[in-house]
Amino acid sequence: PIILDHETIMQPFLDTSDYICNKEEFSHHIGKPMLLPMSSPKYGIANDNISGFGALVETSLLQTIRKISLANTDNCYRSLENIPLHDKLTNIPVLDGRKQRIGSFKKQLMEGFSLAYNVLLKNKDSLLKETGPVYAMSKCKQRFVFRPTKVYQSILEIVREPKYMKSEKMFLSRIELLSKAFDSNPALLKFHKILYSEKRQLMNGDVPIFNFYPESRNLYLPNGDIIVNAFKSNCIEDIKTRINRFGNKDFNMQLTYIENSLEGKYC
Repeated sequence: PIILDHETIMQPFLDTSDYICNKEEFSHHIGKPMLLPMSSPKYGIANDNISGFGALVETSLLQTIRKISLANTDNCYRSLENIPLHDKLTNIPVLDGRKQRIGSFKKQLMEGFSLAYNVLLKNKDSLLKETGPVYAMSKCKQRFVFRPTKVYQSILEIVREPKYMKSEKMFLSRIELLSKAFDSNPALLKFHKILYSEKRQLMNGDVPIFNFYPESRNLYLPNGDIIVNAFKSNCIEDIKTRINRFGNKDFNMQLTYIENSLEGKYC
C-alpha cells in the first residue's frame, strides 16, 4: 500500500515574493508536503517543529519571525528569531509511552519512497491523462493550510487557561501572536483578510480553515470573501509539472533530499 497525504501534496503557494516555499528549488522538493523534518540553516529555520513525521530533536513549538534590531539607527538590521508558542508541546511522536524519532526509520523511509516513486514513474502517462486521477481532483474542494495546525492548537490551549479567559485583553494578547508573521513579512500584507479571518475563527474556538479548488488560483474565506489569484499557480498545473520531471535524475535528487533531511540538512 502507498500512503498519500493528499491535502499537503495539493497545497498551492501564496503569490508572495520572499516566502520560503516560493523558492524554485523547493517547488519540486520531496519536503513540499512538510512531512519530513524542516531544519534548514540555509533559510534560517532552526527547528523542525512542523514536520508531519516528527522532529529530529526535542524542541518547544516555535514560530520563526523576522526581528528588527537597532531600529531608527544607522546600524539597523533584520534577523530571524524563534518565538515560543507553548513550552510543553514538542513534535516527537509517542507510541506505547516511548518517543519515536524519525531518524530511526531512515532505511524504511528510503525504501518506501523508492517503491512508491517507481510505481508512479511506470504509470506516468496514465497520471497525465484527462481521464486520470489528477484531473479527477480538479473540482474537489480542498483545505488550504496557511499555518501548521499545531500553531492554532497551541494558541487555543493557552487562551482556555483561566488567566486568559477572565480578561478580554489577556485573551486577545495571545490571539495577536498571529500578527507577528505579517509584521515581519511585508509580502503578506496584501493577505490581511486571512489574518482577520484567523483571529475571528480562533475567537470562536475553531481551528481556522480556508478553501480552494485545484483548478483555480483563488482562495475562499469562511465569510464568503474571495482572494482572487492568491496563489502563484493552480495545483493541477503544478502537479503536472512535477510528474513530467519524473525520471532517474529527479529520483536520485529526491533521495538526497530525504537523506539530508534526516541528517538535519534539509535544504
